[in-house]
Amino acid sequence: MSGFARVWMRASYGLAAFLVLSIAVLAYQASLLDVFPSGNRLPDKSYFVGKTADHLLDRGQIGTIDAETLPGILARMTPNDGAAPGVGLRYYEGARLWLSFEIPPLPAGQDRWVVRLENSRVREARLAVVNRGAIVERGWRYDSAERRAGLSTRVPIFEFTRSDIEGARVLLGFNSLGAMRAAVYVETARASAAHELRQALKYGLLIGFLMALAVYLLVIGARIGERSLVFAAGLSFFAGIFISGVGGYFHTVAFAGSPHLADALLYSTQPVMMTFWVLLVVAYLDLPRRAPVTAGLLALVALVLPLQGILTVATHLGYPIPFLTDNGTPVLIGIVAGLSLLVWFSIRGDRRAMQLLACFTPIVISTSIRLFLYLLPTSQPEWVFLFEGFADVVATMTLLAIVVVLDIQRREAQLKSEARRNELRFRDYAEITADAVFEVAPDGTIRAAAGTLSRELRLQPGHDFALGLPGLAPPVATGLNDQPRRAIEFTAKHETGEERWLSLSSVPIVDEAGKPDGFRAVVSDISANVAERENEARRNMLAALGHLAGGIAHEVNNLLHPIINLSRRVADRHVGDQDGKRLLDLVVTSGIRAGEIVKSVLRAYSPESFTGADVPLDTALRDAIDTVRATLPASCRLEVEIEPITTPQVRVGEMIQVLSNLASNSIRAMSGVGDMSVRLISEHGRPVLIFTDSGTGMPDSIRHRAMEPFVTGSTGGTGLGLSIVRRIVSAWEGEIEIDSAPGRGTAIRIVFAERRQQAA
Repeated sequence: MSGFARVWMRASYGLAAFLVLSIAVLAYQASLLDVFPSGNRLPDKSYFVGKTADHLLDRGQIGTIDAETLPGILARMTPNDGAAPGVGLRYYEGARLWLSFEIPPLPAGQDRWVVRLENSRVREARLAVVNRGAIVERGWRYDSAERRAGLSTRVPIFEFTRSDIEGARVLLGFNSLGAMRAAVYVETARASAAHELRQALKYGLLIGFLMALAVYLLVIGARIGERSLVFAAGLSFFAGIFISGVGGYFHTVAFAGSPHLADALLYSTQPVMMTFWVLLVVAYLDLPRRAPVTAGLLALVALVLPLQGILTVATHLGYPIPFLTDNGTPVLIGIVAGLSLLVWFSIRGDRRAMQLLACFTPIVISTSIRLFLYLLPTSQPEWVFLFEGFADVVATMTLLAIVVVLDIQRREAQLKSEARRNELRFRDYAEITADAVFEVAPDGTIRAAAGTLSRELRLQPGHDFALGLPGLAPPVATGLNDQPRRAIEFTAKHETGEERWLSLSSVPIVDEAGKPDGFRAVVSDISANVAERENEARRNMLAALGHLAGGIAHEVNNLLHPIINLSRRVADRHVGDQDGKRLLDLVVTSGIRAGEIVKSVLRAYSPESFTGADVPLDTALRDAIDTVRATLPASCRLEVEIEPITTPQVRVGEMIQVLSNLASNSIRAMSGVGDMSVRLISEHGRPVLIFTDSGTGMPDSIRHRAMEPFVTGSTGGTGLGLSIVRRIVSAWEGEIEIDSAPGRGTAIRIVFAERRQQAA
């Protein structure tokens, strides 16, 4: 486990211990306050007076409340119709909802009473008590000195004695950052404290569960590299932050002395929750692969959403943004973007989209009921509060975590099953092959092996790798753990004592931490290939020597003709000198016999004698270079550059003729000392063979006629080499070019056709 994951795991243990301790402390305090009263104490009373209140939405007209203004205020109010009044779902900036209600008769024996407005988003509240002709007014602000000092509760609470409010008329006006409803209670101080403790316990459990869930998802997601889990962790974390702020605990507990900071954290982090929600949908549906354009657009939306929260906070702090709407807009955009995508994929039959969509059933049901109750004139606040408890958020996050984790487990099971099938398939392939396929641990022990050759070489699991391949050089065997190796050839003895040639290719293995963990290798028996290669090399060597002999035969043949002809003429003129004539006849006879030998050599090594199948161009060139290189003097250096070009296909013998003639010409031009190079490259889609030397070069008079028979620019040359090359290149449907000048060597370019019809 990484260090990051260990830190988060320890943090989750500490958080769990803190939650358990907090619950125990709250339960103890609740017992002291007699949350569950016994028969020895008077029962705590709580009256919901909101359903008896008249109401008035005031946009700044109500100022001072006294005996003169009170009748007019009461006259403007809308009479109660038996339901708790309320206004809308949105924020009425600058407006107050005024409520007017009477305090019912209060039981004797309970002297401390409070008026509680259950709304944690109230910014400001005014309360006026009209009792026995006197008017007593009190005020409450969320950023008051009492709240800054941590002495105020999370919602507006006004304390009175029983005599102060019993039977009195109360006017309560407040401004809230959301829907304003008549959630007003008159209750004993102890009942109010017990209610706050129950709320703290409920919110503590909800927030603690979401935070613990966030840690759990983050640790697992970071460990296995699953982005959907990481985004689900972010969603759970910021959902806990949102519930903390909405519940009033930012303002009363965490940041009691800094109400504006509490506001900033609440309203800037709320859109971030939607960012993680959108990113979760994108990652869970694998949109970067399935629909990259849609994924890019949603990612852009997710990154822009938090900006609205920043703008909201800026406006709240006194820096108004003209195009700002409200903080609910980014939340609505995020919800619609994510849910619409899930609905679209669900309609198309995507099972994963259906599962993720089903997770939001608790929120959808709870929100629908809450909206219905908000809009229903006769709704009771008790029902609204029941569906405002954020249990639906916790249920949804729990379902999200379960679905995502189960999906990962399902994919893991599929991957394991696929891995097992691939392993069995690989083993089947390996068993039917003639090669040896095996895996070796870092200490040289064979972990697994398959294939016919592995059994013949005794490369079996548990055996030492080196014992099965004793012919492999120790430095090479040691280096197999470090880097890939390709076609390492070596000899090994069969169990019958027969020596065979083997070829090994390997790749190193690394474990999950990136450390070396042995290697995998394939060993093939190439004895037949090596024998054929040696035979081919011998054949090519003989062919090269034959070409050289043919060239010499051409030279000798040119000298024999004048010797024979001139000897016959001299013999015919000196018929009187019998001894001289006899000697000249002997010269003629020897010349004729030498000519016959030359002809036999020419016939034996003529170009037409090379037959065989066509092979790829680069293969033919390599074989020809291997043959010609053996005939070069030690004072001549040959550089080779061959690109993998397989077409057209040519005969190896023809390529040997071309290279041997070009090499012979270059050796004479360099007087046996110098540099030559052979390059096979591709230019404009056509293969090009370039042969260069560092010889004396050709003058233009020779260069233009160099490919004509018997035209030569070097002493002792026959003038047949380049003509033979031209004939072969023409058969290849290629072109030959000569670039040469005195003092700067010669370059022969053979340009092949793009495609050539193979010879029958």
